[in-house]
Amino acid sequence: KTSKIGKDLLTNDRDTVKKMRVFVKNIENSKRKTEILKIDQAYHLFKNLIVVYAVKQIVKYCDSADATMDKMKTVVSKSGEYEWVNIGGQLVPEQRLNKLLTSIKDEEVNNWSSIHAYYKRFADVYTKDKLYHAIGTLKKAYNLDTNGVFAKWDEFVDIAKAQIDTLTQNTYDSRKKDYTDPFRKITFDSDEEMEAVVGRFEDNEFIKIAFEDKAADLQLLEKYRKIQ
Repeated sequence: KTSKIGKDLLTNDRDTVKKMRVFVKNIENSKRKTEILKIDQAYHLFKNLIVVYAVKQIVKYCDSADATMDKMKTVVSKSGEYEWVNIGGQLVPEQRLNKLLTSIKDEEVNNWSSIHAYYKRFADVYTKDKLYHAIGTLKKAYNLDTNGVFAKWDEFVDIAKAQIDTLTQNTYDSRKKDYTDPFRKITFDSDEEMEAVVGRFEDNEFIKIAFEDKAADLQLLEKYRKIQ
């Protein structure tokens, strides 16, 4: 009941949430009260990041599988069928992991080579698994069925584009601080010495890759804005 009230407030009454102080228990090893800051911004940012995750997985699938609307509806409809387990950073459907565990208990899988072979099969279908997980997460976050995902597809593309642009700009601004913040520059006698050690900002490979990835993502999103 509490979570439903919170979700309703975060969705429909953000001004009230901004005035609230929210405290939680058992997430910090301390006797003091633990307050969650910027909860309104965080909630909506994470919803946007879920959109980015799902939309990017969908358009990548479309691009690799020559997907049609019928194919996509099949994929989206299946995406809510699984519960997921994180095994060392890899998402696996719970039923598939349970099958492996049962096989180990029944000694059908009884050595490390066989277990590694199982994991290899997990890896072989990981791209599709990640697609199902992304869409399922989107449907749950926005309380949508298959038709609802497609009804809001154009809006989701716009959200993803705006968020990707923001993330890239934040990456640029954060890395730029390495060259402009006086406390980070304090170990160098001059800008010339700093550039000799860390290189010119304009030549930073990380920034170049971030903007290249952004351009590729935005191009792909526009390409599949209208899934045929």
